[in-house]
Amino acid sequence: ENRTLSGRTAERECQVDYFSPDRSNESSFYSGLRVSKRSNNLQCLDFNLYARNIYGSDTFSTDFFGNGIEHDRLLLLHGADKQYLLYTLLAQQNIQTVSFLPCSVFLNGTFYGNYYLAEPVDENYLKSSYGVSGKNLTILTENQLTYGSSYGLLEYRALIADATANGLTDPAAYENFCEKIDIDSLINYYVLHILLNDNDFSPYVSCLVWRSETVDPGNTFSDGKWHYEITGLSRALFTQNSNTLTNTFSHVQDTDPLFEVLLQNPDFRDRFSEYFTDLAENRLNEAAAEALLAGTTYPEEDTDNLEGEFSQFFRDRSVFILSYLEDLLTEEGLSD
Repeated sequence: ENRTLSGRTAERECQVDYFSPDRSNESSFYSGLRVSKRSNNLQCLDFNLYARNIYGSDTFSTDFFGNGIEHDRLLLLHGADKQYLLYTLLAQQNIQTVSFLPCSVFLNGTFYGNYYLAEPVDENYLKSSYGVSGKNLTILTENQLTYGSSYGLLEYRALIADATANGLTDPAAYENFCEKIDIDSLINYYVLHILLNDNDFSPYVSCLVWRSETVDPGNTFSDGKWHYEITGLSRALFTQNSNTLTNTFSHVQDTDPLFEVLLQNPDFRDRFSEYFTDLAENRLNEAAAEALLAGTTYPEEDTDNLEGEFSQFFRDRSVFILSYLEDLLTEEGLSD
């Protein structure tokens, strides 16, 4: 195993044989295989699969997720049962997320474990999900350029720095900010991480920001604005009775004063509170979680324990988190 290596030196050619449960979708192809840096369990490692011309094709021809996206990289995740349930729940509520596919992995004919085949959020995913041109994309991950224009990175950093330094209470300043940032996707990013109690919450950790450098009037997403994408909820649902909003707010103040600045603006505050309340009360609640569990199968060994924790979280979460939201706005002098 090559867990100590990185980059192309860590990659090994392999043959992948894929069978859907009903054998309606079968394929065999060659791919590059790497042990993922995400691996924290040396007994069951995470993997990345790479399509390259040297292996036969620069994209995977099999449509694993039924969404028509041509991927050149795929993830194999072990122990991601909670993530699978969360992403499936979000998808059922029409919240844009990546797809997960439960699977069993055999290495050299030996059963290695139950895994999830998952999509990475990259230029191929964004191009297919939003209809934007991959050639015109700029993608930032953890406040670093991962694809596209280095000028875009500098412009984004300058935009955030100006907002945090000068504030956004002035209507003209906030309007200018909203002309450059997709404010709905930013609100969605903040609300989901806080509501789902993700203790890995930081705008530079579990976040991917992207924009189309070319404006296309016929495409809502090719608007030249920065859009926020949810890319990681591995630590969500940590505990349903911790004061996530207050604690997260204090934590984010140290790393991202933008959230505090935004809360001072009445338009952002009202939209944030309205969306937060709607998700907590009506969409990401116990009824939605129970409906999901009733119709979902997944390769989790201790299903009763996982399902119990998942159901309990959404049964209790709304009461806790909405009171914390009210406390926060009151403490900050922001309540009406």
